[in-house]
Amino acid sequence: MFARRPFEMLQERQAPAYSAALELTWRAGWPAVVVLVLLAAVAAALAWRWHNRYARPNAIWWSGFVLLFNVPGLIAYRLSYEFSPVARCVECGVTVPRDRDACAHCDKPFAGRPYGVRKYSRRDGVC
Repeated sequence: MFARRPFEMLQERQAPAYSAALELTWRAGWPAVVVLVLLAAVAAALAWRWHNRYARPNAIWWSGFVLLFNVPGLIAYRLSYEFSPVARCVECGVTVPRDRDACAHCDKPFAGRPYGVRKYSRRDGVC
């Protein structure tokens, strides 16, 4: 929008100079820019929240990626990670992912098997 429209305005003689055409284009298009920036900020905050909830490293890089690419970046982030179930740790009381053998917050081992892991049974041949 901001790359092509000012040149079109100059060719159609709607503005005397490029700076005036750019100013007119900005006046017409600033609400869309504000909406896109806010949407990108919300998507990046959501990626940050998900990343920290599942105790994964490099949250700042993923949030920056989502901020840069907006909703497609959030979809790429969501598709690149498998989200495991979360539960409250008995020792520290923090809600942590149960895809590990120990709590991501206090490093105390969980009692029993992690969620989603079944005991091996020879009869049905399924883990």
